[in-house]
Amino acid sequence: PSELHVIYFDSRVSHYDHWVEGDTPEFKAHGGGGTAFSPIFAYAEKLGIDPVACVVLTDLCCNDFGPEPEYPMLWVSTHGTDAPFGTVVPMIITE
Repeated sequence: PSELHVIYFDSRVSHYDHWVEGDTPEFKAHGGGGTAFSPIFAYAEKLGIDPVACVVLTDLCCNDFGPEPEYPMLWVSTHGTDAPFGTVVPMIITE
């Protein structure tokens, strides 16, 4: 991708990183606690981000998925298997 936007969140947005082609992304966890997905969609819209797709790493334990965005959603889940929109795939954790 030419750009990568990473929005860290729990029940609110706690951090945002943006990289462009040629950058070396570094990830560091931010936030922790309850989960609400609607703030990430609102935050992306506020920043004018028009994603090709959105990938969310989650356990899918949430009652606030927000409105379905116009772009494809991929939920990579450690726990849940159902989401009201998008595609859910299991996260396989190996040690």
